[in-house]
Amino acid sequence: MKKYITVALIFVSLVAGLILLPLEVLAKSEFLKYAQCRRAQGWSEGCVQFKANTTLELANNGGVISGTLANNACMRAQGWSEGCAQFKAGTLVTFNARGGVITGTVAIDSNLRPKGLSTAKTYKAGTTVTFNEKGEVVR
Repeated sequence: MKKYITVALIFVSLVAGLILLPLEVLAKSEFLKYAQCRRAQGWSEGCVQFKANTTLELANNGGVISGTLANNACMRAQGWSEGCAQFKAGTLVTFNARGGVITGTVAIDSNLRPKGLSTAKTYKAGTTVTFNEKGEVVR
């Protein structure tokens, strides 16, 4: 009986840890009174201009997890090793831990590869896209 209780407690602890894990990444929110150039989490150089009077979600290291772009910005999607997509000013963008874009709104018609296809598809300007870890559009 003790063996089953021990296994159950370990299982509950692991599940609780997995549920709380994402909360440890998010350190705080910060309201921007003025537009600011900030680094996405995982970036070692460069920055993106984020819009005034909006809120940034920040990681423990101070890097941006999500925020509203002040200007169009050419950024690499998660899973891409080269190239970039233009993301639209005034829209929310989210970054993974290495600084790749997870979700954003394309500023111009963009040829991107959807999951499951070997060729690119054109996504119209103003379309919000979500990339998987391979850099494929999943939504």
